[in-house]
Amino acid sequence: MECASYAAAEVEAALKRALDLIGGLDGVFGPGERVLLKPNVLSPAPPERAVCTHPTLVAAMARLVSAAGGVPVVGESSGGSAHREGRTGRALRLSGIHAAAEGAGAALENFDARPPALLPRPEGRGGLYLAQAVREAGAVINLPKLKTHSLTVITGAIKNLFGCVPGTLKTEYHRTHPSVAELSALLCDIYALVRPRLTVMDAVLAMEGPGPSAGHPRWLGLILAGADGVAVDAVASRILGLPPLSVPTTRRAAEQGLGLADPSRVEVVGLPLERARERARPFSLSPAAPIMPWVPGPLVRAVVGLLKVVPAVDEARCSGCRTCALNCPAGAVRLEPRGRPAIDRRRCIECLCCQELCPEQAVRLRSRNPLGPLLRGVGRVLEGLRPPRLEGKEFGRGGRTR
Repeated sequence: MECASYAAAEVEAALKRALDLIGGLDGVFGPGERVLLKPNVLSPAPPERAVCTHPTLVAAMARLVSAAGGVPVVGESSGGSAHREGRTGRALRLSGIHAAAEGAGAALENFDARPPALLPRPEGRGGLYLAQAVREAGAVINLPKLKTHSLTVITGAIKNLFGCVPGTLKTEYHRTHPSVAELSALLCDIYALVRPRLTVMDAVLAMEGPGPSAGHPRWLGLILAGADGVAVDAVASRILGLPPLSVPTTRRAAEQGLGLADPSRVEVVGLPLERARERARPFSLSPAAPIMPWVPGPLVRAVVGLLKVVPAVDEARCSGCRTCALNCPAGAVRLEPRGRPAIDRRRCIECLCCQELCPEQAVRLRSRNPLGPLLRGVGRVLEGLRPPRLEGKEFGRGGRTR
């Protein structure tokens, strides 16, 4: 759905139109049911940076939930939050989400304020710690921000739910799931546990380049909505010119039967897809976006030097805040005597948390070879052409996306 600005009346009208085209809020929650709204509030950043879901969209969704008889609760745990006291609280305030929730009459839940709940993983594969508010919610509405991502290509419906993991547990899960494939599997397990009944993606002001925090704002003027978050991610990928299955989280979700990722099976209503695509052409991805996770290991190792992208600290921008060192899952960042960080390449697992969480955007991603970006582009096209291994049935209210 087109949305011309972040003016409150414009956002609410666009959101209503989008929801009407997919059946409205009927069946998403019942009267008096507690409805958890999960925005993307990665870090303390103002709305114009395009790091977080815009507060106007959060407020509009909360008002619509209240009008439909639900009890809206806005909740989040920002990146690396428990390492620095009150980081999530600061992120909620600086992003405008705190004021937006209060203004719309919604309760506000800092996921770090209470001990996590242990929820069973699918197929009896142990458990995952998620926020208590997730367990208590009658329904979850996912409110992701459309951004690029260094590991998962895009931040969308699936990746956004990583914020349901409180505090430093996110750092621990990065440490225990270091590869793109392992992280994607973890994210899909979280998605399966949370099972949002509705996804509304803020693509009015998106982010391109080295996201999810250091990229560049890109105006698209779009709101995407659908009952199937996997389908919403797939359509978002198409808008950016990406084959949906080139996004590792979308591919994994399709293989687990968590939703529809095949564009031919997703009904797009409202603004035609090609017109939406024109708004994003061309769209710059992160230089570190993964390619071809299915390629045999020996072949990957043969070209790994060409594809390698490593984090590097721009000392001119670094403020010495220690966020990178405190949030490194592998302990690969040490502080030199003069207070500036140094990255131990031998210990670095390339999770890129340092780049994602740096408040000064002082951690840059550098390619070791100029052929790297070209090979990545080719790889993403080939990845999107490979059919997924479907292991289950799609769930959700349908594949219609607005």
